[in-house]
Amino acid sequence: RARLLKEISLNIPDLVLNDRQLCDLELLATGGFSPLTGFMVRSDYESVLDRMR
Repeated sequence: RARLLKEISLNIPDLVLNDRQLCDLELLATGGFSPLTGFMVRSDYESVLDRMR
């Protein structure tokens, strides 16, 4: 199985990420973008914009 996966990986193109994209990838991988209790409604969104948190 390892040999097969290695062969497959040779055909996958490289993906170069800038610093911002790398940080976003890390947050996606660790659940940092997952909502704690649900998605924001409009008032939550506007509060984040106003207070930057």
